[in-house]
Amino acid sequence: MVFLPPKIFCPKWYGYEGEENTIVNISSIGEWNRKVGFIENPDKSKLIKLKGIVARYNRAQEGFIEVENCGLQVFYQPGKAGHFSTDVNKTKVEFYLGFNYNGARAFEVKNIE
Repeated sequence: MVFLPPKIFCPKWYGYEGEENTIVNISSIGEWNRKVGFIENPDKSKLIKLKGIVARYNRAQEGFIEVENCGLQVFYQPGKAGHFSTDVNKTKVEFYLGFNYNGARAFEVKNIE
């Protein structure tokens, strides 16, 4: 039997390596915590916090954020951000960006003014 990691696990992250913005391996940031669905005690100095707007709310487990200044839409779990209806469309947010085989995902999504 082949072990496949859960869809939420992201081995790569948008962050800093030295002073350059780049894709960083999770091993240099911290260890994945399956229970919380994020990196346990992450070295946030190696992660870049991005901004965007909620582009589409489908349901509490599925929505999309449009990354500011680039138009890329990334998956997120609205319920984890306290978003539970289409009223959140166009809400400004900030988040960390991870990558896995299913695409780009936003984590630790927080509303901003």
